[in-house]
Amino acid sequence: MSNQENSFQPGKSGLASTATIRRRQMNVRKVMVMGSGLMGSGIAQVCAQAGIEVILNDVSTEALDRAKKLIAWSVGKFAEKGKLSEDRETVMKRITATGDYETGKDADLAIEAIYENMELKQEIFKKLDGHSFLQSGPDDAGCRGHQRRIHIR
Repeated sequence: MSNQENSFQPGKSGLASTATIRRRQMNVRKVMVMGSGLMGSGIAQVCAQAGIEVILNDVSTEALDRAKKLIAWSVGKFAEKGKLSEDRETVMKRITATGDYETGKDADLAIEAIYENMELKQEIFKKLDGHSFLQSGPDDAGCRGHQRRIHIR
């Protein structure tokens, strides 16, 4: 691939421009993160540190346990270095780990961070179809995985 193919070009890449993102700002109080691997646990941590309630979802209870331990360790390191205005326990209380999709039904935003398995991603979005965070866009709206577009309508 050439450098031009790899470069970000608003409007051509399918991603929203900064101006579009600013117009669509929303008040997010609760986020559902689907997938508790490195990416999902990192997203959950950043949201919790920002004061947002997080539902961390995974089909594996072992993966959820690992993610919670990793997040607690990382948040603890930030707290030790004085990089947080809150203690570790306060941040960790914002994260609920679960295998139940229904727990996140009142989330303002759902973020998909599962490994690249298109069938699994489609199955998850079918289960979530009808939830408010999937219904707030133009008729041709889709949800983006971190590599592929998944149409939900």
